Amino acid sequence: SSAYYPQALAELPMSHKDLGLIDTDKPYKKLIIPTQNRHLYRLVDQQTGQVLKAQKLIRDHNDLKVYVGDVIVVELKDFFSFQNAITVKAEEEPLYMVDAGEASCISGLISPSEGINLPEMYVLWEPGMPVASCLNPQAMAVMPIAGLAGISGLTIGGALAMTATVGASIVQSNLSYGTPPVVLPKLIGAVFAGPVIGQTPVGGNIKVSGLKVQAFDAKGNSLGVTDVKADGTYELELTNPTYKGALVLKVFDPAGGVTAQYMNEATRTAKSFPTLMAVINYQGDATKPVSVNITTLTNLAAIKAGATVSGDSVTVPAVKAIEDANTLVANKFLGINSLQDSPVTATVNADGSRNLDKANTYGIALELLSQIESVSSKNTDE
Repeated sequence: SSAYYPQALAELPMSHKDLGLIDTDKPYKKLIIPTQNRHLYRLVDQQTGQVLKAQKLIRDHNDLKVYVGDVIVVELKDFFSFQNAITVKAEEEPLYMVDAGEASCISGLISPSEGINLPEMYVLWEPGMPVASCLNPQAMAVMPIAGLAGISGLTIGGALAMTATVGASIVQSNLSYGTPPVVLPKLIGAVFAGPVIGQTPVGGNIKVSGLKVQAFDAKGNSLGVTDVKADGTYELELTNPTYKGALVLKVFDPAGGVTAQYMNEATRTAKSFPTLMAVINYQGDATKPVSVNITTLTNLAAIKAGATVSGDSVTVPAVKAIEDANTLVANKFLGINSLQDSPVTATVNADGSRNLDKANTYGIALELLSQIESVSSKNTDE
């Protein structure tokens, strides 16, 4: 009983413009696109010209994130800021096209209004889920792509094109195809006081961590903030694409939402996640993400370097102090020189079961700190 989108779409001349290519060999180079109203966005396979079927759409606060597998390939910024029907007419909403995979509704349309009253982190659509609106079949004849049947998978090593389609008679003389996508430098990694315990918010359908990661430059200015996933991993894009130098990363539990928890290695019980830091001398760029884990060990190094956090205020140490502290802690606890990108395999799992036989040196060092905490008056973030 899906409703077909306005009949007028079948009669509008359509024009389109490629917004960028997604190289599947370099999935970290996602497209970030400022959403514009009266645009129809779709992800198209370059080889077949078809709308990609194997994608998942997630509402992440005001943004629509498009996943292929476990990788975000497209981020439509502020897509859900158009969801207020009082201020935005239905015909002015942006739309995202999916392959619904049904004979009666091949081309499904996702609109911002479908996010009303949903949690800020929510799986909006994935293959097999129904859609509320369909593109009128007659409109397919004027769509500037070779068919809309979709494909069953992603061609390895291929490329995807992101396009925006505009109904010319709707926008009249104000044809607008959106601004070119911006590629920002990215930090990736995991946060660890103990394994993060993913939780499902009331009314939600995906697990979240309840944590955020924020970056600060040498002057204490914010360089961006992002959510930590339920498995403890994060991706943070720096808002200043040219920044180099001292950087403080802070993982924290903001007010509201679920209370962030981790599994304590020493007691194997759930505890509230503390605020932790990591400090680095950032010299990266947009061509490749930089790995930075935020753990009790990086927090120890940050404190040793002189970093502090208090609410939204931070003290950022000098580059030399950062490098000296990171090297010292890495040498003492891990026997290596690199602290920020060393992988962590913990001695316990998020459910409290033991994992000692698979733990690495970093995981054992973190349990050592947890054991010290359990027999002293210190907290994890101290």
